[in-house]
Formats: sequence, structure tokens, C-alpha cells
Amino acid sequence: MTESTPREKILWIVGTIVVAKQMGLHAPGGIRYRDATVMAAAAAIGFTVSLFFATAAFPPGRLLDETKMGALMSFLAAGVAIVLGRLVGPRSARNL
Repeated sequence: MTESTPREKILWIVGTIVVAKQMGLHAPGGIRYRDATVMAAAAAIGFTVSLFFATAAFPPGRLLDETKMGALMSFLAAGVAIVLGRLVGPRSARNL
């Protein structure tokens, strides 16, 4: 299994935001793509660190593979968030 670079992770995160925007979701507080890119960079670093620690914590084998796959599958949370966002819809601060 090859690991993606931080640049690829940033592209995936920003790409998910673009898809969410195309689906009609809106960013809170006027967040722009520039802001989202900075947040994606921070998230990509954290994701890379979790994969690094998994590699350092477990010897090569099934357990390491399962741990890495679990970290990679966390990207499915983006899809779940988009679907939930569409189901719930936009709400004003008064409705919270």
C-alpha cells in the first residue's frame, strides 16, 4: 500500500469541499477556498502523523495494514458529512 503525499491529501480535502459546494452546501461564516486550503493543509499533516505513528507502533503485518486501512477509511466520513448536510439542510443560528 502506498501512502499519499500531503499535497494529494490537501487536494482530496479541497476536492471534497468543491463537491459539497456543487451539491448545494454552503461554508459557514463566509469561509473561502483559500481558508479551506489552509485547514486542509493542517488536516493533511495530522493525517500523515497518524499514519507515521501507526507505522512506528506496529511491526509490518496484518495489524499494521488494518490500522492504516482504518485511518484511510476515515475519509468516508467526508461523504457521510455531505449526505447528512443535505438531509439536515441549512439552519440559522436561532435554530441551534
